[in-house]
Order: sequence, then structure tokens, then C-alpha cells
Amino acid sequence: MERMIEGMDRISTPRNLLLGLIATVVTFSLMIALGIVLVYDVYGVSFIPDTSFGYTIADIQTAFDNLGTEGVRVWLMVRMVDMIFPIAYTFAMVCGIMLMLRHSFPERKSLRTLTLLPIGGAIVDYIENILIASQALSYPNLSGPVIVLASIVTIMKWLLLYAGFAVLIILSLVILFKRKKS
Repeated sequence: MERMIEGMDRISTPRNLLLGLIATVVTFSLMIALGIVLVYDVYGVSFIPDTSFGYTIADIQTAFDNLGTEGVRVWLMVRMVDMIFPIAYTFAMVCGIMLMLRHSFPERKSLRTLTLLPIGGAIVDYIENILIASQALSYPNLSGPVIVLASIVTIMKWLLLYAGFAVLIILSLVILFKRKKS
């Protein structure tokens, strides 16, 4: 794990942070645009499972029923962009956390493990995507246990990402406090 953290430290540059932020904005915008144009304008607005903080089989059933079989297939194709999005936001968050740690606490190398928060978020995001995709592929025959597991994974994703954003906010405040103090 130390080698992985050292590697993340090496790639954490302002330029890479900017590239990560651009990739995040572009992939997010692409997901929104494609979702609106190819899915929601054609098949109707529906519930998006991975943007909520948990869901039930009834939520998924209703969302997929509203889209219909063809709409679910198109939605699933559009969601393929969501396989790029976790890489983009994780790269940006890791670079941001690492750069702020270097500035705030250069002597505290153990704090670099905080970069594992967004990495954990991305890992569970991929698990969530796979679980939801499995249900879209099996629609209309949904699995209650798979959807319960997907919902739990979604909650874990949000908790890890919220924790990562909290670290970024706290580090920003530390940097501001240190600047004001000096």
C-alpha cells in the first residue's frame, strides 16, 4: 500500500489536478447531456438509483417500468460513461488531497492514507454500477437481494465520498488558517 501511496504522491501535481477536474466536468456533463437527450426526453424522466442515498426494489421497479424495456437498454448504454466518471473524480480528489497535505502537513506522511477515501468511493461506485447494470440487463426480472446490496453499496459510496470532500474542506480551512496566521 505504501508503494501505491508513493505513486499517488508522485502524480499529484497542479497540472494533474486540473486535468482531473476537467475530466470530471466533461464526463459528468456528458452523462447529463446523454441522459437527457437519449433517455429522459424520449422515454420520460425516471429515478436515477446511484444519485440517491439508498433505494428499494420498488424504486428500481418503478423507474425501470417508467422507462420500459427499450428505455432501460438505452439508459444502460448511456450509463457506460459512468464507468469513466469514477476514475476522473478519484484522480482529481486524490491530487487535491495530496497537494493540500503537502502544503498543510508536509512532515505527516501518515496522513497521505486519507487519499484512500476517494479510492474506496470509486471502488464501491464500480461495484454499484455493476450491480445496477445486472438488474437493468435482467429487467423485468429484478432481484430483491441484489438491489438491497446495490443500495447498501450506494450508501457506502456516498459516505466515502462525503468523507473525502470533508477532508478537502478541512485541509482548505487549515491552509487558509495558516496563511492568515503568517
